[in-house]
Amino acid sequence: MATLIKADGTKETIQPQNGTDFSLEELQKYVDGYIQEVCLNNQEDEILVLNEDGKDRYTTNKTATELALKHRAIFPWDWIDGDVVLCKNSEVR
Repeated sequence: MATLIKADGTKETIQPQNGTDFSLEELQKYVDGYIQEVCLNNQEDEILVLNEDGKDRYTTNKTATELALKHRAIFPWDWIDGDVVLCKNSEVR
């Protein structure tokens, strides 16, 4: 199970089409473009999948930014824009 964290603050539970792992194409649809992975370095081995070119093109995703900052996955002055997929590393092909 994964979570789509939308820039407007809403969350939606999502699942890979094949039931086990997301394809590149699926992830690109969720984030609206080329993907970038941000490793959260937590015990759950979770990652944030975001739009590689989303900075300043989309609304700031405060929820995803706070999560990344909490896990020291981004610099303290950085932020994340656009919709983001939160999932386990093993859920990405």
